[in-house]
Amino acid sequence: MKKRIHIPVNRSGEETRPAAPDDAPVERQARSARAAAQPQRSGPVFGLAVAVTVILALAVAAYYLVANDISLSLDQGISDAELSRQLDTVVSSARLLELSQRKANQDQVALKHAQERDDEVLIDTFRLSLEKSTQDQRAYQRVWAEALVVLHDEWQLRRQRIEAAFVNRLETLDEAQVGSREALQKSLSWIQAVPQESTPADYFTAQLSGGSNT
Repeated sequence: MKKRIHIPVNRSGEETRPAAPDDAPVERQARSARAAAQPQRSGPVFGLAVAVTVILALAVAAYYLVANDISLSLDQGISDAELSRQLDTVVSSARLLELSQRKANQDQVALKHAQERDDEVLIDTFRLSLEKSTQDQRAYQRVWAEALVVLHDEWQLRRQRIEAAFVNRLETLDEAQVGSREALQKSLSWIQAVPQESTPADYFTAQLSGGSNT
């Protein structure tokens, strides 16, 4: 008895082809490699973009903070206490300057008498005293001028405020305070008359060193 051999028949009429090797694992590996490489390329670029954005945001914030702080400082000006202190400095400097000038005049007279008598001891004494009085005058003039510079700077921004402060201070003085009254009046007139070709400091120093403050 012969054995039957079963031969598969393609009933669809298509030619039967041998199965191709499975390449799915290779494709998956390629896709995985591309996916892994993509973050490595975009990662540094994305991080740099974030860093630049943060820096720009901080710069903008800092600019507005500084601008607002400067604007606030300009709007506020010097405080009332500081304004009052500068006016006090003007009055006290004028009084001390007047006293030092009187002392210098007395030293000059005494020095002249000592020289007439040819008294070397008194000559040296009054010469040193006169030198000290002259140094004191320059110091008081410098302090007075510095106060006027501060007041002038504020006057340029808030003229009415400074002029009103001078007027109010003058109203508090009694009739006996002639020197203080004249010092305030002259100071205000100097503040209002600073020429464009001169700095306030130089102008005030020249006015104060021109002679007596009265």
